[in-house]
Amino acid sequence: GSGLLNTYAQWRLLTRMQQAEETLGWRYSHVVYSRCDMEWVVPHPQTILWRGDVAIPFGEDWGGINDRHAAMSRDVAAAYLSGWEMLLNQTAAEAMMAVIQPLLLPSPGDAKVRYATPAYPDSQERWLQARLAWYGLSVERWPTMSFLRCTVATLTKSPFRCLDGGFKYPFEKMNAQASLRCFGNVRSWGPTLLAHCAASQRSGQP
Repeated sequence: GSGLLNTYAQWRLLTRMQQAEETLGWRYSHVVYSRCDMEWVVPHPQTILWRGDVAIPFGEDWGGINDRHAAMSRDVAAAYLSGWEMLLNQTAAEAMMAVIQPLLLPSPGDAKVRYATPAYPDSQERWLQARLAWYGLSVERWPTMSFLRCTVATLTKSPFRCLDGGFKYPFEKMNAQASLRCFGNVRSWGPTLLAHCAASQRSGQP
């Protein structure tokens, strides 16, 4: 489905970036991956504020970690964008099981000890979480600064109806509005403001 297409698109992004670097004779310092159907309500933080290996907005984790936007140093971009390669070299299943296995719990009262499946076991967010864990990458959570807009496709495919204001997920829109209020009239982000705004975010998923 669309998740597999996104995984392939990330791999194409990585290969084309590597080709461009080889042609131009220099290397990017940072990489930002983002969906093109997001509406931004506050400016993106400057690169000097990025901590950890990957910075990812809060919320919309769906059993794993938000896969709609990420900012990272060039050194770890290959790991973040490596999903397609992991599928081809057959390490994807091992990475997923390493994340899911600790979450499996024996079902009570069953002599054969069947296991209860965790929520969203095969979501794209879970797949991203597995890749980040596989490569040992640390994650910094940012406040939500954008929200997913409704499109003609999402009107029919999403389990959520397109709500007034053209947004798809209520908690994502709510968090983006909270970030806008928190950001206020400040001209740019600072580390204290980032941490303060992130602390006010809420999650609507397990």
